[in-house]
Amino acid sequence: MRINPLSFTGIKNVGYAKISNEAPGIHVSRNIMNMELTDDDENKDLSEFRKIVKEFPVLKNDFDDKFVNIELTTVTYNHADMTFIPRLNGQSVPASEQTLPVLNFMRGLVDRVSKFKGKDFKTDPWHYYSPETYNGLIYEENLSDYITGMSGELDILKNSGIYESFEDYFEKEGDFDKKHLVETTEAVAEVLHNPQYVHNGSVYLGALLKGYSDLVNDKHFS
Repeated sequence: MRINPLSFTGIKNVGYAKISNEAPGIHVSRNIMNMELTDDDENKDLSEFRKIVKEFPVLKNDFDDKFVNIELTTVTYNHADMTFIPRLNGQSVPASEQTLPVLNFMRGLVDRVSKFKGKDFKTDPWHYYSPETYNGLIYEENLSDYITGMSGELDILKNSGIYESFEDYFEKEGDFDKKHLVETTEAVAEVLHNPQYVHNGSVYLGALLKGYSDLVNDKHFS
């Protein structure tokens, strides 16, 4: 009997979220990817990350030290000037020669995910309901706060009617349905780990990180 080898990329439990916030004259877009790293025959992602944490201890993931949370926030002012803010595990990574390996590591992981096929996405069944998702996908923030719209808007929920339904609940004092929030959060968590959604997000986030890297290289290292 022939047994086909299991295809595994060394990266698993990958989630993606895109969030927007608005203020007068300011638009904030957060693009976030969360993933668990392992070492395999071809890639030593976890070992490489632990070397980075050894040099920059502040970059350790507080929920699980095998996870990395990669974020690029763009802030647009009056539809013109734009600022880019890359973050790893909630910490800003300012552009410098010292942090360039960190930025390259972040970009390399996102590029890898963008090349995944459907079979390459591995998600543990329990992961949807874990702290790594509920408090780690949007790093150190509650996913449920984005389900209700209290902290910002998830792109997958725009025009869905979800935000309006929670506004109705909040208006009825003492009649908030916690079960509804839990069930909605669980459903949204699964969508945020859907392979096609994550793939599309990785392509977009990868393009943003490339654009940022090109700007940094032109400015600091030419």
